Amino acid sequence: MKRKDLESCRALVQELETLEEKYLKAKPGEDVGDTYGDYRSGYKVTKVMYGVSSKKAEQLREKIFTKANKLRNKIYDIEIWLDDIEDSFMRDVIRLYYVCGETQEEIGRRKHYSQARINQRIEDFWQEYEAATGEAGDNDL
Repeated sequence: MKRKDLESCRALVQELETLEEKYLKAKPGEDVGDTYGDYRSGYKVTKVMYGVSSKKAEQLREKIFTKANKLRNKIYDIEIWLDDIEDSFMRDVIRLYYVCGETQEEIGRRKHYSQARINQRIEDFWQEYEAATGEAGDNDL
């Protein structure tokens, strides 16, 4: 895993949230309506049907959906990598810092450590990772 991949994870999560919001707010297109007679009761009852007619809106939804799935897959890969970290404390710190976007100070308060100690633990993690894998944190798996 690249360190820069984890650093970009915050942006991926935010972009996914934006896309999902955009998808939910996407205009369905031109609303159309029509009426028909329903005779199931033995009498004519006028019913109204509503729908949408725009293929462009559906294409936009499909594009957003595809992009969101790609982002979800990237985030999933990062989560799988995080789950392989054996030290639960560091797994939580790395997730809070890189995925959730919390500052080292916020993590320190949560974990009852100073910001400097959290920073040192993160740096130590990357040094141990590099030593164990034989690769720098900026290299790919």
